[in-house]
Amino acid sequence: MGSDRKKRRKRRSPVGYIIVILILLTLMSLLIYEHFFPLKKLPVGTWVHEENLTQTADDAMHEWLHPAEPEGVEINGYPASEPICVNIVLTVNSDGTYEQHVDEESYVNAGETAYKNFSLALESLINARFGVIGMTGESGISSDEISTLMGEAVGMGTDEYLRKAVPDILPTYEEYSAEHASHGTCAVEGDFIIFDGGAGQTLLFDDNRMLIDDVMYLKVYDEK
Repeated sequence: MGSDRKKRRKRRSPVGYIIVILILLTLMSLLIYEHFFPLKKLPVGTWVHEENLTQTADDAMHEWLHPAEPEGVEINGYPASEPICVNIVLTVNSDGTYEQHVDEESYVNAGETAYKNFSLALESLINARFGVIGMTGESGISSDEISTLMGEAVGMGTDEYLRKAVPDILPTYEEYSAEHASHGTCAVEGDFIIFDGGAGQTLLFDDNRMLIDDVMYLKVYDEK
C-alpha cells in the first residue's frame, strides 16, 4: 500500500520555482535601477519634480555653487569664491533620455542681488499665474500691484511672505499644465519650476504649493 502511494505521487516541477525567482530578480533589478538612475526614462515634456533631482542638484551645487578658484578670480564680474546662483537646464529628449548643462551666463552674486532676484522671481510667478512667461508683455496684473506685493514681502519678511502670500498666486501643477497646453508644446523655454532667490530664499513649490528648500532654478525643455 505504501509503495503504491509513493508511485502515485507526482514529482513537483522546478519550473514554477524558477519563474518566481526570475520575477523577483527582475523586480529587484528595476528597483535598484530606479534608485540610481531616476531620470533616465522621462517622457518628452515631463514635469520634473525636485525630489527626483536630488542627486543631480547636489552634484551641480557642489561643482558650480562653490567653485575652487582662489580669491581674486572672477566669473562674469563676480568673485568666484562667493556663493552663486546657477540655472540648470534639463533637456528631455524624444527617446526618453535627458541631458543637463549649467547655464554659465546665469552666474550672479547671491548677496548683492538677493532683492533683485526675489523681485524678478515674484514677477515671474505672477506672470506665470496669468499665462504670460517672462518679464515683458501683459501679465494680467499691474506693475503697481507687483510693487505693493513686493512692499508687503519686505515688510513681512521674505520667508513669512513666501509661505503666506505666494501660494495664492502660484498655480498648481495641473493649472499650470492646462494654461500652457494651448501653446502647442509642453515645457518650452521659460516654463520654470524652480527659482533660487539668492541669500537663502528659494521659490519652489511642488504641485501642492508647498515650499521646498535648498534647490535651484531649473528649466525643462521640450526637444524641437
